[in-house]
Formats: sequence, C-alpha cells, structure tokens
Amino acid sequence: MEEIREAALAYYAKFTDEQKQSAIIAFEAIDKSQNGKISLHEYAEFFKKSNIAEIPGLLSGLYFSCTQCFYGSGETFELCSTCYRNKDMDHHKDAVFLDNYALLRNKKQNMEKAMLGIKAALDAVTSSSNLLDLTSTVVDAASSCIIM
Repeated sequence: MEEIREAALAYYAKFTDEQKQSAIIAFEAIDKSQNGKISLHEYAEFFKKSNIAEIPGLLSGLYFSCTQCFYGSGETFELCSTCYRNKDMDHHKDAVFLDNYALLRNKKQNMEKAMLGIKAALDAVTSSSNLLDLTSTVVDAASSCIIM
C-alpha cells in the first residue's frame, strides 16, 4: 500500500488545481469511513465496483495493457494481473496484451527501429538527391514503428 500512496502523492503534486479537486472528490468517495485514510478494505471494495480500465494511473506493480489500444490513438486499456489471468474483461476479441515491463521493452525496440530508419533516411538525403529513394526509406522507417 505504501507504493500506491507514494505514486498517488507523486501524481497529485503534478496535478492542476482542477485535477486536484477531482482527486479529492474521488478520495472522499473511496474513504467510506470518512477518516481521511483509505483502508485496504475500502480500496478493494472500490476496485470490485469499478472498471479498472477506467481508472488511469492507479494500477501498481504488474499489470497488462492491450497493445492495440496502447499504440492506437484512443484510450488505453489495462488490467490487473488477477483480471487478466481470470479473463475478467469486456474488450475486443483480438486483443493482444503485454505486461507493463514487456510493453516498455517492446516500445524501446520500436523506437530503436524507428531511429535506425530515420538515420537511413538522413543518410539517403546526404548521399542521394533522388526523392523517390528518400520517400521509400521514410515509409519503410515509419512502418517499422508498428508492433503487429
């Protein structure tokens, strides 16, 4: 619980005034005993009644992300390890999930591929004046950024 508290304080410190007010309202909704602290029981009850995917920033430790949603332009979709293991989700059928550590490694590999592609494009600019070669190199570099 201390890790979650530290993460929450770190996020809160960077919030705008409006976000801080929303966080206070959410905290008060979870703190059913109204003692200014969220017990493990209150925390667990909150997550039982909530869709975890709709609570960004509150997952701690290991979790699983839908790669299509992560790399897409819309909202991300995350699951705690228990929900992922039990297939307790309502998400698109072709979803491919990676844990947060594997997703980070995957993103790093994609960035490295993209950087190599950009370097190749820059090399093509300096060594060739053929615009068609340059366009082809840039398209190849961009396509290497997609994980599927």
